Amino acid sequence: MVSDIRLIAVIALAVLSGCYDHSPPDGYFGPRYNAVTPFDVDEAVDPVETGYKLLAVKDYNNALRAFKRAGTQNVDEAVLVGLGAASHGLGRLGQAEDFLRAAINQNPNSISAWNNLGVVLEDRKRYRAAVNAFRTAFLIPGGDTAVVRQNLFVAQKRIEQIEANEPPFVEPDYILERRGHGRYLLVKNDTKP
Repeated sequence: MVSDIRLIAVIALAVLSGCYDHSPPDGYFGPRYNAVTPFDVDEAVDPVETGYKLLAVKDYNNALRAFKRAGTQNVDEAVLVGLGAASHGLGRLGQAEDFLRAAINQNPNSISAWNNLGVVLEDRKRYRAAVNAFRTAFLIPGGDTAVVRQNLFVAQKRIEQIEANEPPFVEPDYILERRGHGRYLLVKNDTKP
């Protein structure tokens, strides 16, 4: 009798386990699972959008490829800002500055170009020029954003520390984080080992 109950329980478990869906839940593989692959860069219908998606996942080499491809069709402000952001991500600060200045020449009221130029200038330790770029972005209608305000504050703080002959304003490791189309914010890097 006890062995019959055990046999029925084993058979029931075997039948029920076949009904279970063994596929991983949605989002199981994280955001990079559906990320753009290098092969998509050459096939992308909208290389600018592809470039910004690649920037979001910090794939700067392929983002640069996508923006260069977009530049063969039309060199506009979005392409130049994207080229600047990708170059900045690769540590090519001079190149990034050139692209962002070209974007500003095309559209002097580009908040994202001025803000990103400020970030690049700050990385080049040209703090006064960075403050001017952030201030310009801030004064453009619609530029009074938390991202621009925070970037302006950090650059001004560095200048104050330098003028007071205090040790340079050293933040914990900061990284550039995307906060929307063409907008970036310097944030603390909490992933340090």
